[in-house]
Amino acid sequence: MKALFSSGHIITELLVVPKEGEPIDLRLQSGAILYYEDVGDSSFHWEIDIADTDGRLALIRSGMSVFLTIEHPSLPKGEVIKFDENYPLIISNIKNIINTAKKEAYTLQCESKPFVDNQVTRIYRKYTGQIHSSVKKILTETLGIPQDRLEIEETSNAYNFMGNYKRPFHAVGWLCPKSIPIVSNSKTAGSAGYFFHETLTKFRFASIDNAFSNPSVF
Repeated sequence: MKALFSSGHIITELLVVPKEGEPIDLRLQSGAILYYEDVGDSSFHWEIDIADTDGRLALIRSGMSVFLTIEHPSLPKGEVIKFDENYPLIISNIKNIINTAKKEAYTLQCESKPFVDNQVTRIYRKYTGQIHSSVKKILTETLGIPQDRLEIEETSNAYNFMGNYKRPFHAVGWLCPKSIPIVSNSKTAGSAGYFFHETLTKFRFASIDNAFSNPSVF
């Protein structure tokens, strides 16, 4: 997995939000941020380093939501990276914990909410018709992913299958090699399968053919 270091960023909001109680503001305690994204991985991953002198680590647990807003010089003017109550990050692990007399240092490992929900969700119904339609149903109806966070390329083939209690992301990944894009240039084109992965703003279900013909968008 490839890691991208968010150099030059400015964190304008970093709240850890428990189910009950007040949000924990860690904006001034935050340090380096690592953001991971890969076409071979169904979800992105965040690692946020914290150096805290107020002993708030005892209040933080895996499963809590994180609201994060980042300004970055690579973004167009006025745009920010933002995760809020509509689409929060979720703490999946707290690692690299170092306790000293004066401070606690640790790393919050965060994933998208659909990634976390996927771990405890199974699909069982029968799906029929075009594969891209089934993928859309799995992601929206089962995991509740908003339409504006989906980028699904149409497939030319249909495939009927039972969920068989697969995890949603496993099912979509299982459909990737069975998916054929819409092409019109040769008899052999359109047989390479699809990628399924999460970018900073979208879950993408897109053909490998399209990746090679438009590499700048991947």
